[in-house]
Amino acid sequence: MSTSITAQCTTFYEQIKQCKELDLRDERGEKHPLAIILIGFMIALLRTCRTVLLNLLYQLKPKKMKAKIEEFADNFQILLQWLTQINFL
Repeated sequence: MSTSITAQCTTFYEQIKQCKELDLRDERGEKHPLAIILIGFMIALLRTCRTVLLNLLYQLKPKKMKAKIEEFADNFQILLQWLTQINFL
């Protein structure tokens, strides 16, 4: 590998900040800071993950939905095991 260690240690934020083609304007044409746009993206991504998880739970119809959600929130490893069992991962 010809790249140096310091070149490999750049963060996603630093790399995307250097992207010249990135348009930071919203639908009204107003420009926003990159950090705000990335936060909005992360929130949308987390909402999508939550929706997918809830839809999977509804299809499997657990007897105690609230208890299952709390179990997943308390122990991420249990969630990963469950997703593997249902062939999602």
